[in-house]
Amino acid sequence: MIPRSGKAAQASETHFPHVTPHDLRHAKGSRAISTGANVKSVQRMLGHASAAMTLDVYADLFDDDLDTVAEALSEMRAEHLIQQESDKGLTANCGDQP
Repeated sequence: MIPRSGKAAQASETHFPHVTPHDLRHAKGSRAISTGANVKSVQRMLGHASAAMTLDVYADLFDDDLDTVAEALSEMRAEHLIQQESDKGLTANCGDQP
Protein backbone atom coordinates (compact mmCIF):
# COMPACT_ATOMS: atom_id res chain seq x y z
CA MET A 1 0.00 0.00 0.00
CA ILE A 2 1.08 3.54 -0.61
CA PRO A 3 1.38 5.52 2.63
CA ARG A 4 -1.03 8.40 3.20
CA SER A 5 1.74 10.89 2.49
CA GLY A 6 2.21 9.38 -0.96
CA LYS A 7 -1.51 9.47 -1.67
CA ALA A 8 -1.71 13.06 -0.43
CA ALA A 9 1.15 14.05 -2.72
CA GLN A 10 -0.51 12.34 -5.67
CA ALA A 11 -3.79 14.12 -4.93
CA SER A 12 -2.32 17.60 -4.39
CA GLU A 13 0.47 17.61 -6.98
CA THR A 14 -0.60 17.10 -10.56
CA HIS A 15 2.98 16.32 -11.66
CA PHE A 16 3.50 13.72 -8.92
CA PRO A 17 3.55 10.32 -10.65
CA HIS A 18 0.98 7.69 -9.78
CA VAL A 19 3.09 4.81 -8.47
CA THR A 20 1.70 1.48 -7.36
CA PRO A 21 3.46 -1.24 -5.38
CA HIS A 22 3.47 -3.29 -8.58
CA ASP A 23 5.27 -0.42 -10.37
CA LEU A 24 7.94 -0.48 -7.67
CA ARG A 25 8.24 -4.27 -7.92
CA HIS A 26 8.63 -4.05 -11.69
CA ALA A 27 11.24 -1.30 -11.31
CA LYS A 28 13.17 -3.51 -8.89
CA GLY A 29 13.13 -6.41 -11.35
CA SER A 30 14.13 -4.18 -14.25
CA ARG A 31 16.99 -2.68 -12.26
CA ALA A 32 18.24 -6.10 -11.20
CA ILE A 33 18.30 -7.29 -14.81
CA SER A 34 20.01 -4.13 -16.07
CA THR A 35 22.80 -4.63 -13.51
CA GLY A 36 23.38 -8.17 -14.75
CA ALA A 37 21.48 -10.26 -12.25
CA ASN A 38 20.97 -13.91 -13.09
CA VAL A 39 17.46 -14.74 -14.38
CA LYS A 40 16.99 -17.36 -11.67
CA SER A 41 17.91 -14.82 -9.00
CA VAL A 42 15.39 -12.31 -10.36
CA GLN A 43 12.77 -15.06 -10.54
CA ARG A 44 13.27 -15.91 -6.87
CA MET A 45 13.43 -12.25 -5.82
CA LEU A 46 10.11 -11.46 -7.52
CA GLY A 47 8.43 -14.75 -6.60
CA HIS A 48 7.77 -15.82 -10.17
CA ALA A 49 6.72 -19.45 -10.63
CA SER A 50 9.42 -20.04 -13.23
CA ALA A 51 12.37 -18.38 -14.93
CA ALA A 52 10.32 -18.58 -18.13
CA MET A 53 7.78 -16.23 -16.58
CA THR A 54 10.53 -13.78 -15.66
CA LEU A 55 11.92 -13.95 -19.19
CA ASP A 56 8.47 -13.40 -20.66
CA VAL A 57 7.87 -10.30 -18.53
CA TYR A 58 11.34 -8.78 -18.91
CA ALA A 59 12.39 -10.15 -22.33
CA ASP A 60 12.78 -6.70 -23.86
CA LEU A 61 15.49 -5.85 -21.32
CA PHE A 62 17.63 -8.79 -22.40
CA ASP A 63 17.91 -7.52 -26.00
CA ASP A 64 20.65 -5.13 -24.89
CA ASP A 65 22.60 -8.11 -23.59
CA LEU A 66 23.09 -9.40 -27.14
CA ASP A 67 25.41 -6.50 -27.93
CA THR A 68 27.33 -7.02 -24.70
CA VAL A 69 27.70 -10.74 -25.37
CA ALA A 70 28.84 -10.12 -28.96
CA GLU A 71 31.44 -7.60 -27.79
CA ALA A 72 32.71 -9.94 -25.09
CA LEU A 73 33.01 -12.83 -27.55
CA SER A 74 34.87 -10.61 -30.03
CA GLU A 75 37.31 -9.55 -27.33
CA MET A 76 37.86 -13.17 -26.24
CA ARG A 77 38.50 -14.21 -29.84
CA ALA A 78 40.96 -11.37 -30.38
CA GLU A 79 42.82 -12.28 -27.18
CA HIS A 80 42.90 -15.94 -28.24
CA LEU A 81 44.32 -15.05 -31.65
CA ILE A 82 46.97 -12.82 -30.07
CA GLN A 83 47.90 -15.64 -27.68
CA GLN A 84 48.16 -18.10 -30.57
CA GLU A 85 50.48 -15.74 -32.46
CA SER A 86 52.56 -15.25 -29.33
CA ASP A 87 52.80 -19.01 -28.80
CA LYS A 88 53.88 -19.51 -32.44
CA GLY A 89 56.63 -16.93 -31.95
CA LEU A 90 57.87 -18.64 -28.81
CA THR A 91 57.88 -22.04 -30.49
CA ALA A 92 59.76 -20.71 -33.52
CA ASN A 93 62.38 -19.03 -31.29
CA CYS A 94 62.92 -22.21 -29.25
CA GLY A 95 64.03 -24.05 -32.40
CA ASP A 96 66.84 -21.52 -32.98
CA GLN A 97 68.62 -22.23 -29.70
CA PRO A 98 71.33 -24.92 -29.47
